[in-house]
Amino acid sequence: MVASHATDAFNAEREFMDRAEIADRQERMLREKVRHAYENTEHYRERFDEEGIDPSDVRTIDDYQRLVPTMLKEDVRGKRSVEDPFGGFLAVDRDELDYLHTSTGTTGTPTFMPVREEEVRAGGELLARTLYPHGLESGDVALNAGLYYHLYSRMMESAYRDHLDMVHFNRGGLPFEVEGDLGEDAELWEMADPAVINMTHSSLQKATTLLQEHDVDPAEAFPSLRAVVTAGAVVTGTARRRLEEFWGVPLVEQGGPTDQLAFVGTFCEERTEGWGHFFEDQGFNEVLDLDTLEPVAEGERGEHTYTTFHLDSTPYLRWRSEDAGVHGGYDCSCGRCHMRTQILGRTVQEVNVRDRSVFPRDFEVVRDEHGHPEAPYQLVRQAKQPQDLLRVLFSADVSDEKRAAIAADLAENLGLDDDAVELEHIEQDDIPMKGQWKYRLIREEGEE
Repeated sequence: MVASHATDAFNAEREFMDRAEIADRQERMLREKVRHAYENTEHYRERFDEEGIDPSDVRTIDDYQRLVPTMLKEDVRGKRSVEDPFGGFLAVDRDELDYLHTSTGTTGTPTFMPVREEEVRAGGELLARTLYPHGLESGDVALNAGLYYHLYSRMMESAYRDHLDMVHFNRGGLPFEVEGDLGEDAELWEMADPAVINMTHSSLQKATTLLQEHDVDPAEAFPSLRAVVTAGAVVTGTARRRLEEFWGVPLVEQGGPTDQLAFVGTFCEERTEGWGHFFEDQGFNEVLDLDTLEPVAEGERGEHTYTTFHLDSTPYLRWRSEDAGVHGGYDCSCGRCHMRTQILGRTVQEVNVRDRSVFPRDFEVVRDEHGHPEAPYQLVRQAKQPQDLLRVLFSADVSDEKRAAIAADLAENLGLDDDAVELEHIEQDDIPMKGQWKYRLIREEGEE
């Protein structure tokens, strides 16, 4: 499609659909999706036959949620083999595939992600929607600083090249990640003069620190810059404000399961509070209670569960993403009626304290507000859940009074009594790493 600057939307017809239009489209697409999955995959044919489900039984959204079971990555891992690495979920002939990627393996053994070019382009269009409001023009340079190996990067390339007509500068495998210094990257970035820079959150933090240490002002070094895009971690409001102040442009977050070519993008006016949109014209997003798997009400927390309409190679139905989030309803100041949500973290990072779900983001919000945005920490999770006390191991060198104040603010934000939260000091070196750059956020203790 051709973008028009008559509005601040890349695809205004779809982005500003009302709730009735969205629901009508979703019901039609879900009927098609269920039939396609049943007729073309071994897994769903066997599963539906076992449970006595006929695709014609699914006529409405209520039917879909009532009849179609949710699924996890373990459903794929448990059935895959050398003969069928896709676990019975591949719905097209292999010679139709264009790319074979893998998931990151954050929550287990990586799974294959077989996709066709048209599916990458469809995912790229959703990403283009999150970028277009920031005034990007044909011929602008888009710097992809990392993630070069990942399917997300391929979709970003499609967003830049196929939808926004930008020049894609792929500078993956950043030397500064290994050498701890920007080196030639700073000069290359400056010469390229990108309008948008895309990198993971950990890379963005490191690049920000290095530019500050070298007294580089992004406004002078990158005069064409209009947005910084990040993915791979939850960004708190304080961290967002700090990054936007330094870079001088909006920070656009893109989160969600790449396995599903689905995304939540924080790009409109309400991004400052961490709210993003899931584009429901291209998928059906549910937020399900972590225990009952029933849909939660607006304002409540649960697990994002996706059905993507434009992914036919592997037509996963009700894919539990293992991402926890808040159902934010549908009213937004930007005028879009697509579901609003906040991503909280991974479901495996949940700590249940007195029947209240707590995630790393909850502590990071308070930590950042108290002026320690870089201080590593761990939430202590007891093997037996729920637990009565939330212990937070915090590496910042602060007074007992400051620790008590942080604990009190965290308890208040969570709606817990003050005696439910306790902060303890821990040396940074005593917090184990996960990979080269990330700290483990959860410490397991106790026995079942």
